[in-house]
Amino acid sequence: MLTKITKMEIRRAFFRRQALVAFLIMSAFFIQGFEAYRPGPLVPVTANHNFYFAFLYAHGNGASGLLPLVFALIVSLAAGNSLAWDKKSGFIQYVLMRTSYKTYIVGKMVSASVVSFVFVFISELFCFVLAAIQFPNISDINKIHSSFIPKYAGSLFIDHPFLYILLIIFNSALSAVFISMVSVFVSTTVKNIYIVVATPWLLFIVLHFVLYSINLTRYAPLDLVGAYILNHFSYRTLEIPFIWIVLSIVFYTLTYFFFARNFKARVYNG
Repeated sequence: MLTKITKMEIRRAFFRRQALVAFLIMSAFFIQGFEAYRPGPLVPVTANHNFYFAFLYAHGNGASGLLPLVFALIVSLAAGNSLAWDKKSGFIQYVLMRTSYKTYIVGKMVSASVVSFVFVFISELFCFVLAAIQFPNISDINKIHSSFIPKYAGSLFIDHPFLYILLIIFNSALSAVFISMVSVFVSTTVKNIYIVVATPWLLFIVLHFVLYSINLTRYAPLDLVGAYILNHFSYRTLEIPFIWIVLSIVFYTLTYFFFARNFKARVYNG
């Protein structure tokens, strides 16, 4: 039954209008970053002007890359509001008459994780292809000035730049899993779709400024989505995925606990 619920949720998520809207928004922000990266008064033509750097710039590594500001909102729109829709429409009652609450919520969390991971991975890979089309010329990575080489996993970028791009996309996909879990967690107590979608985004914005105000900038969430690539903290290669995996596990646990508590309270109170 768990497999059936998971497959059903994945199909529903990818064929919903919200997924298409989220994909178009993400593509638009990448295109905005590409346009900001084009040669001009602010971006002179240099040895580092190629599609690898264009993608990293648009991803949030550049000053004009705006994607990190809306990334959490995009992911939540695409993959995080399924439980809230079920509660609002009453579909949750239909499902819970045919399966246990444990199977239902685990299926919701697994499907949200899969959808958010695959959505971001495919979307960003598509945007990387757009970068390769718009910036076809590529310079010799070994001739690029050291100040332009990413601080994060820089040796991988020099030796295998395409694998480096896949690593960055993989990190983003893991962060999307965490974002979707925040949305599902909020859905355990809230039916309002707008609140469920907006909460991860507001959490990122507020927490980012709070951490900057108390000088804990190393773990500021907006930077962990994009700016960590060139950040002076020089994160270890596995540090970024480790952060997102641990946070996701925490919210997996919280979501299961709160959903179980609310379900049992509803049954007890009739």
